[in-house]
Amino acid sequence: MNFTIILACYVNRGLLLNGMILLRPANWEEAPFAKLQVLPRNKEAISTWENQDLAYTEIAIAIRAIVERRKNDSSDLADFTESTDPQTHSDSSGHQHIEVPVLRGSTGEGIRIPTDVLNALENLSRCQQRVSELKSVHHMLHEIEQSLVGLTGTIQIPLLIDSNTEIKNLLQQVRQKINNLALFAAEEMIALEEERLVFNSGGVQGPFWVTELLAAQYAFEASMKEQNVKEMDMRAAELLDKCDSHLYLIDRRLLKAVKEVESILDHILRSVR
Repeated sequence: MNFTIILACYVNRGLLLNGMILLRPANWEEAPFAKLQVLPRNKEAISTWENQDLAYTEIAIAIRAIVERRKNDSSDLADFTESTDPQTHSDSSGHQHIEVPVLRGSTGEGIRIPTDVLNALENLSRCQQRVSELKSVHHMLHEIEQSLVGLTGTIQIPLLIDSNTEIKNLLQQVRQKINNLALFAAEEMIALEEERLVFNSGGVQGPFWVTELLAAQYAFEASMKEQNVKEMDMRAAELLDKCDSHLYLIDRRLLKAVKEVESILDHILRSVR
């Protein structure tokens, strides 16, 4: 059957998710189910997208993000405990601030923390978050790189070209790992300077270390449909090259961020001596 709207019910480990997927333009806003989650999230039907692969990628990422958010909401309640450690909160601009507990000396008197030290602590928190996120991007790019090395090597083995089974399996691994990177860029990234990943009917916008990989992935998949071994080999090599280039740039940023953290820690230590 051919539906303009798919009403989806997704169950994962006890989490019930209801929503609708727009296949073609339709007047759904006045329907009884209009308050459900709409996918794609820009509410533009899949058939209107210039690149429908982007639409399906966006839908997959959105569903994973909803599932992870629901699971995290449950675990946050289960794991909540009181803590005397410094806590952070975000202001209206999204910057994190540290709530420093009152420090007392051995006689019980309050110890005043200099303003510059408090500012340095806030800056330290932001820099540590940046380091953590850069490490996550590095790890995911490295995993993509490893799968791509296997993919490019397999394409160059003539005996395996006829069946394509091994190539399809390796491509699925690459696709899943790039989707993990896209999910991070769309939903989890906070401290990095880039804008978050956004899908729309005209294309995709966001960090180059994921948008360029998505574009190269789709180009490779198009060459697979044509069964052009030479084109597949070239496209796979381009995808691997882009991954290596972005991995190198992320590593440089990571090194710089680690040095910044060390500099802030040194400043704090000198200030409290």
